[in-house]
Amino acid sequence: MVTPPISQAFIESPWYADIIYVLQNLQAPPELSRTKSRFLKMKSLKFCIIDNGMFWKNHEGILLSCLLKEEPNKVLQEFHAGDCGGYIYWKTTADKILRASFYWPTLFSVVNKFVTSCHKCYIF
Repeated sequence: MVTPPISQAFIESPWYADIIYVLQNLQAPPELSRTKSRFLKMKSLKFCIIDNGMFWKNHEGILLSCLLKEEPNKVLQEFHAGDCGGYIYWKTTADKILRASFYWPTLFSVVNKFVTSCHKCYIF
């Protein structure tokens, strides 16, 4: 079986390394317990590798681009306060990011923390 190529940045990422292992080897890393192995396999079902990139499938089957650990801050800033933003509720900001086809594993908690700590949003 030929495994699809994947960017080295995704392989080295703590967010995606185990998921990539599962996608390429069709089994969990051997050092994981049975419970963690099963959880990781279930989690990996929503991910796919296409053309050197990593994607997450939402509930409608639409592929969203996975971001690396250093990229979400730029996207979050743009969707909150930039041209795409508007200092709005955190769930609305998260929904806008998802509709723009971006995803990262901590999206909801990061957006919640960022928006609830924004002074302009607090005043509004």
